[in-house]
Amino acid sequence: MEYTIGTTGSDIAFEGGRLYGDLSVWDGNAIAIIEAKKMEELSAGYAYTADMTSGEFNGEHYDGVMRNIHGNHIALVYRGRIGRDAIISDHQTVDLETEMKLKKGALPVLAAQIKKALGMDADIPENQLRDILSAVKLGMDVSPEELDGAKDEEQKAAEAAKAAQDEEEAKKKATDEEEAEKKAKDEEEAKKQAADNEENKKAMDSALAATKDATIKQMTAMFGALREVEPLVGVIAMDGFTSADDVYAYALKQKGIACDGVNGAGLAHMVRMAKDNANAAKQPKLAMDADAFAEDAHTARFK
Repeated sequence: MEYTIGTTGSDIAFEGGRLYGDLSVWDGNAIAIIEAKKMEELSAGYAYTADMTSGEFNGEHYDGVMRNIHGNHIALVYRGRIGRDAIISDHQTVDLETEMKLKKGALPVLAAQIKKALGMDADIPENQLRDILSAVKLGMDVSPEELDGAKDEEQKAAEAAKAAQDEEEAKKKATDEEEAEKKAKDEEEAKKQAADNEENKKAMDSALAATKDATIKQMTAMFGALREVEPLVGVIAMDGFTSADDVYAYALKQKGIACDGVNGAGLAHMVRMAKDNANAAKQPKLAMDADAFAEDAHTARFK
């Protein structure tokens, strides 16, 4: 997209399989091109995820479906990818019979002449249609003198129409080739995007699995620490703790043991030492009784 010339409005409706919407164009050059009918078709730019699962819809077979469609822009183009249905349109029509000063009922005659000159129901610009009508003098309200050379003018108009048709077909062929190339490129990009998405999913799954394993290991170590410190501080809740080190440090500080700057295996070792000291303090003292010593002359008198 080279530059912005306008915007879409809010009056959007989907009717009979077609999307209708209002547009606002503020660029002078673009307005002039649209009004001159030189460029009035639209082409929507969007991204999507290709789901190449075939099926059938309304009796028609399809090879795939576009999902997760995200709109990007609407471009003003010479020829849109979906044909003449996507155009900028208003309700102002041209009354050719009045504008060209044709006789009443002359339009069907002119239409037949144009069809014969073109050899097909080709789509031609309005300015060429005006040239052809100007050349077809038989249907106009003019004097007999002005009809001289009308057949020659009609032949010239037919040749001009044929040349315009040939030019239009050449442009359409070039456009079709360009669209085919773009379609192939888009399909290649879609395949690459799908492959990238799959690779990203595998990487994310691997990261999640590693995070899950690390979390389980951390929680297991913390529960083990909670059991380890029970002899020192009793049963404590796990709220507020995020690791085994937190549990060990809490228990040591509760027992008045400084442990700042110590972590990991050092904290666990200090907890074990504290438990050993506590167990040693609980050991019963050795009782002294009379049987433990032999009698002598000095102690026998105290019996």
